Amino acid sequence: MDVVLVSLLSVALGGAISFATSSILNWQNHKRDLLKLGLEYKKEIQVFKREKYEQLIIKLYKLTYMVHEGIYFRSRGESLIVPIETFMMLMTEVETLIMLHFPLLEEDYEKFSKQLIDLYTELYAGSFEQCEIIKQAFDREADKLLKVIKQYANEYTQIATP
Repeated sequence: MDVVLVSLLSVALGGAISFATSSILNWQNHKRDLLKLGLEYKKEIQVFKREKYEQLIIKLYKLTYMVHEGIYFRSRGESLIVPIETFMMLMTEVETLIMLHFPLLEEDYEKFSKQLIDLYTELYAGSFEQCEIIKQAFDREADKLLKVIKQYANEYTQIATP
């Protein structure tokens, strides 16, 4: 009877130790997996931010290029080749990016966009001399916006690695 009791007790004790070890290992694996998922999530957030930052920069340069192209064509007495609808659509895309992803840029972008709209309107309806005057104010606002955007470059272009 003692032998049976000892063997049953050793089986129960062995099973408890095995269960406890298995539970601890599963908990550690779960904890490691959660940490790994957290790091992957942070990396994906940084990649997303970088992509949006790049989209913003590209669209702002396109807007600026459209204006400079318009000034060039107006200086030669030619009509603009970019329709106002294309210009306004691009401005809307930039405004959406700023509202959703870069709220700290809103104030500087408002000043830039006001000068941009004034200049583009003058390109379509005004005189070339007035365009040159407005272009100077636009260039100042564009430079200010670019400086502010560059302040955030490190935050939005770094990719965190685990």
